[in-house]
Amino acid sequence: MELYQLKTFIVAAEEGQITKAAQRLHITQPAVSAQIKSLECDVGLPLFERTGAGIVLTPAGSELLEEARIVLAASKDFTLRSRKLREELCQELRLGTIMHPRFIRLGPLILQMMELYPLLRIRLQHGFSDSVVENLKSGELDAAFLLGSEMVDGISYVELARLRYKVVGPKKWSKDVEKASLADLTRLPWLVAPPGTSQALLLGQLFPDPRLQPMKIVEVDQEATMVSLVMEEVGLCLMRRELADDFAKAGRVSIWRGEGPGAILSFAYETARQKDAAIAATIETISRIWQTAKLRSPVDELDIAAS
Repeated sequence: MELYQLKTFIVAAEEGQITKAAQRLHITQPAVSAQIKSLECDVGLPLFERTGAGIVLTPAGSELLEEARIVLAASKDFTLRSRKLREELCQELRLGTIMHPRFIRLGPLILQMMELYPLLRIRLQHGFSDSVVENLKSGELDAAFLLGSEMVDGISYVELARLRYKVVGPKKWSKDVEKASLADLTRLPWLVAPPGTSQALLLGQLFPDPRLQPMKIVEVDQEATMVSLVMEEVGLCLMRRELADDFAKAGRVSIWRGEGPGAILSFAYETARQKDAAIAATIETISRIWQTAKLRSPVDELDIAAS
């Protein structure tokens, strides 16, 4: 039994004539007769009787007419509901994240997306900036936060913030750090991020000369750990300007007076997918959040104990 057979059955019952039913359905009279006959075979009952004026329902046909209408209406409801689910983003969004979730305002983004699109499933993948572009192109990620300044063909960017970094060291090292030359800094111990991370790229901006490289003693892949180790007097590191200034005001770090490197925080996605419903919705939401949200204290981002 097919839905189109039920529709033909209903129209034929309403019109009372094969000719009028065919005209209304935009098919031939033989096609109407064939569909009715096929439906009668499926149910094992005659549904119409022929008269001089046309066709009339049999008692069984009259009994089944309302059921046919219910089935056809349910089919329409199913189609409408499935279309609405598509509009409500019933799909998965694979989102790449970097840095601390509070700084990129990940929490507000997820909360608003869940509220606006409850059927959207979000899968987060934390990683490094240098792998984001390749993951976007390969389809491993749908969209991602990215820290960098180089634009890549085929990738579109929504600029969120321009960041500046400062060289910071333990408070007790202030005499060695604050007025040091770049060469002096290379002779002090450094906490560095793994190769390919945004921090590693920024360090390369600060020390572009291969003959003038910092003394790397510890590799750290978490910003909060790096800051804690600075306060434990282990070494120097690069720190976002706002974060560095807050810690300096609290008397917990010393800051080099030279110019630190900079980078752009962006939301990136493959240009060919800019009309994808999930990506378009995420861009709209994240743009609204970054335009209206107030930055909390940078120190609070890292949840570092006061001790």
